[in-house]
Amino acid sequence: MGEPHAGEDRGDDYLGTLPDCLLHKVMSFLPARQAVQTCGLSRRWRDLWRSMPCIDIDDDDFVGGASTATTGQLSRKVRWRQLMDFASNLLEFHDVHVIDFKPPFLERFRLHLAHSWTAPYIRAWKGTRLVECCILGGFRHRPAAADIAVGVGVPLFRLPWLPSVSTSRLKSLHLSGLDLDG
Repeated sequence: MGEPHAGEDRGDDYLGTLPDCLLHKVMSFLPARQAVQTCGLSRRWRDLWRSMPCIDIDDDDFVGGASTATTGQLSRKVRWRQLMDFASNLLEFHDVHVIDFKPPFLERFRLHLAHSWTAPYIRAWKGTRLVECCILGGFRHRPAAADIAVGVGVPLFRLPWLPSVSTSRLKSLHLSGLDLDG
């Protein structure tokens, strides 16, 4: 066998040789679900999602479904559960391998739950898991910018009180479908 010819695959992992800061920059353009899926690319990428500087959770990534009304309802319920499980796990385990166990600072936190299929679940989960896991979970990472949109066909959702430490780095805040408490 000789040396590979030009254009021939030698199994080189050019992306894997990039420094973490560049890989994180690439990942920051991906929705959170796709960014987490990059962990399957190689061992080098396995834990990169845990320290990505931007988290973008969007109900668009959980759209899909069945054609019948009954299956469609079940499908929406399953999709909602998948969305909430994904968001809570992502925010809970983001940067758990840091030695001092302090959450990393995020450059941007985006949570968009604006599809009409999420409205009944947002109304039903108001004040519970949605707030605790998604909104407060995102602010726990002290983002510099936050963009939160909740609900199509949902009455204004009350944003919970945020401790000042959660907002200490905040320079940009965009809210849609939320009401500020106090």
